[in-house]
Amino acid sequence: MNFRVIKFVREVIINRNFPYYIFAVIMFIALKFLYTQSTNNDLLFILAPTDKLVRIITGTYSVYQPEAGFVHDQLNIIVGKSCAGFNFMLLSFITLSFVTIRRPEKSIYKALVIPATLIFAYIFTIFTNTCRIVVSIHVQNLANIFFTSRPHELLHEATGIAINLSFLVLLFYLAEKSINKRKYNEKPA
Repeated sequence: MNFRVIKFVREVIINRNFPYYIFAVIMFIALKFLYTQSTNNDLLFILAPTDKLVRIITGTYSVYQPEAGFVHDQLNIIVGKSCAGFNFMLLSFITLSFVTIRRPEKSIYKALVIPATLIFAYIFTIFTNTCRIVVSIHVQNLANIFFTSRPHELLHEATGIAINLSFLVLLFYLAEKSINKRKYNEKPA
């Protein structure tokens, strides 16, 4: 087993960060449960800004329908609950929480990390989700040109997985690198 993994597990379980990790996991589970019960109206906080950016980038307009989401007739897409990016936001939140909670020394700063990572995950999700939707639109347009049968669902899902995974790995890498850079650049007291 990798030494870094063992060190990380020991740090999570043994030291003073454990309650903060538990709180982040409880928040993750609670938010996931709330998401399962949510509707498009409940998710407007994430759907509306994403849709606005999609409209700006594509130069199209949409109409909000509570039962479906934001309908883009020109693009033949719907931005609704299934593509809200809420699960991605939760994964971004828990990833950032686990990477950043171990950094601050003072408890008050550790406590502030959790809401800060949730806010950052929200903003990051809107950006990622917009990229995913715009790229999916272009991939579907290319698929219409090159394929006689329309593998829209498969391409849509594959594009979403590739983009979300890439952005999640990038988020982890940049967060880890940023924290390590600060850690090694600090002057001893």
